[in-house]
Amino acid sequence: MAAGRASGNLKYSIVPGKANKSIMIYRMDSLDPGIMMPESGRALADDKGIKLISDWINQL
Repeated sequence: MAAGRASGNLKYSIVPGKANKSIMIYRMDSLDPGIMMPESGRALADDKGIKLISDWINQL
């Protein structure tokens, strides 16, 4: 479980079947340097990567 604002008030890193409730997707979709994941090396959200991981989580 993540703490602080990087969690987006969500409870779990990955919620099987619910990508929109998963901290991982929240952080991947953010451009805020204090929230985004990975924390460095990018300036844009990777829409294809977010969809790939979201689809995987939704299939769990």
